[in-house]
Amino acid sequence: MTLPATPLARAELVAQGLPREALEELRRSLELTQGELAQALRTTARTLQRQGPRLTPELSDRLYRLYRLWERALLFHGDEARARRFLKAPNPALGGRRPLDLAGNEAGLEAVLDLLDNLEEGVYL
Repeated sequence: MTLPATPLARAELVAQGLPREALEELRRSLELTQGELAQALRTTARTLQRQGPRLTPELSDRLYRLYRLWERALLFHGDEARARRFLKAPNPALGGRRPLDLAGNEAGLEAVLDLLDNLEEGVYL
């Protein structure tokens, strides 16, 4: 997914609605089924199918959070396969929850990003 370089431009794009193609692009990158993507976005597969050329601002916001998590996991792990494994595996530092399941809201995303920051600094919780 190609996003504008500045945070303000990204915020405006999310508010207008991300292009529908962003759903499929991230789904393929994460190697998720349509149902798994819907679950990660806290919606239904049917809702994803009904989206027009632009996603709703609410769905765009959730997709953007998931995208941020994917990008951060890639940065930390260095390759897609390892990043996918990290996102899909239950993690003891997250109470046994999968990082992917926490990306549906800002507080959950923050918990996973904090974990990645701690791991990067050599701190294991």
